[in-house]
Amino acid sequence: MSNPFSLNVDQELQLISPQLDMAKSLLQLVDKNRDFLNRHITFAQNKNSLSDVRSFLKEIINFNYGGQKFNLLIQYKNELVGIVGFHRINPFDARAEIGYWLGESFQGHGIMARSMPIFLRYGFEAKGINRVDLLTLSTHERSISLANRSGFLQEGILREYHFMHDRFYDAHIFSCLKKEFLSRNK
Repeated sequence: MSNPFSLNVDQELQLISPQLDMAKSLLQLVDKNRDFLNRHITFAQNKNSLSDVRSFLKEIINFNYGGQKFNLLIQYKNELVGIVGFHRINPFDARAEIGYWLGESFQGHGIMARSMPIFLRYGFEAKGINRVDLLTLSTHERSISLANRSGFLQEGILREYHFMHDRFYDAHIFSCLKKEFLSRNK
């Protein structure tokens, strides 16, 4: 069902299709970064065992195949370091939401800054997406900075949008349009 696929960002960085044999590496990455991830996203909350991670990988492989989502694993210097994906793909409106995360020790190496334009170009040109939304907690300064550096336009703040850690958090909403991206990234 899933054919190996990759987007080569540069010599040391690839965005690769998820495969079931990556479960152990992904679980190790999540375990090592569980506290870090839980500061800003809920991704790690239900990935506590090899079985959980295999189920997650099966799900994203199926969603990739069916077109409802499109997730790739981030590989840096041949090591699994995170995930980037389009979620809530709406083919009628040619719209998707982007999400991503990196392990803490891989922050500050330009991995997401280098990956973002390659992943966006693929979405715009190969997936037929016209608008990409990016939502991030108002407290997540690195993600807000990445959105701004990647050419996303902040459209507003969604008040008390996310519920985590027994409280509500505001979220910033950004967008990137195909025509704007392509005019900046010829």
